[in-house]
Amino acid sequence: MLKINIGGAKGFKKFSPTIRKEWKILDLSGAADFRYDLNSMKRMPIEDDSVDCYYGSHVMEHVAPVALPHLFKEIHRTLKPRGIIRIVVPDIVAGIKAYLNKEKWIFSSSAPTVDPDFPPTILGRLLSWFYTEGKSGHGHKMAFDWETLVYYVSQAGFREIKKLSYEVCSPIFVGKDFPRYKGWSLYLEARK
Repeated sequence: MLKINIGGAKGFKKFSPTIRKEWKILDLSGAADFRYDLNSMKRMPIEDDSVDCYYGSHVMEHVAPVALPHLFKEIHRTLKPRGIIRIVVPDIVAGIKAYLNKEKWIFSSSAPTVDPDFPPTILGRLLSWFYTEGKSGHGHKMAFDWETLVYYVSQAGFREIKKLSYEVCSPIFVGKDFPRYKGWSLYLEARK
């Protein structure tokens, strides 16, 4: 069974040894099993209909809007028939509500990392949900609400699209969600 974790090579050590053994990594990092730039708009180094499932947590917001359709089509191409994806992204609606209500959690360590180029204000925090390209070039390039996430996934050909929540998932994804993201993320599962 081929299970692929999209991105996250640097955070993969946080998973249990069982999960680390069972999942392969698709990332730019040299530690990745499949080296691939999600923004490249090139063919993934993975065969058609060969992957059982993909999991991507807080990685799709790092992909430029122009590259997202291609990336989701590549994921769809490489999944086996009835293969499944689980995508977790920051929910911009939660960020906007926190901004409008001046909620203090947006300043907590569990909220998205603030871009040091933005001021340490609540608006600076909200802007970090949209764009944190900064000097590294690897920051946020996109923001998602449910409708936008579903648009990209459905355009790539996925069906049975479900809105779920933290740790409410298909059995294959048990243990993959990060507790840090549970209060302000969207959780989507879909099938090829």
